Amino acid sequence: MSLNLTKRDYEILRTLVRVQLANTQSLQEAFFPTLNPTRKRLALLRSHGYIANHTKGLPGLHIRCGSNYWRITDTGLHLFARQFPKERIPANLVVRTCRASLRFFEHRDGMTACYLALVES
Repeated sequence: MSLNLTKRDYEILRTLVRVQLANTQSLQEAFFPTLNPTRKRLALLRSHGYIANHTKGLPGLHIRCGSNYWRITDTGLHLFARQFPKERIPANLVVRTCRASLRFFEHRDGMTACYLALVES
């Protein structure tokens, strides 16, 4: 069963291509009115293999509290590249993102917030 992707879905994928890792709250604030539809849509994108959870290096307290970080998968990147053939995609993006650590997640959160503020304006 294929998923009909929306413009918002592609923008989520674009965000993950550009910032590598983003948490649920950041994606919700940028793309959704409330948390519940955010979680449902991200779960749907994950179930189709376009995105995956990422917890490498995330302090244990945040994992237990349900802090979810997301990254794009090979499937999601191929889909994104077909939709936006002129978009610049860094070499080995998925491999590098899989290896990325969330030890300093506050820094990543700040960079994501800055990126999303720039594209929203």
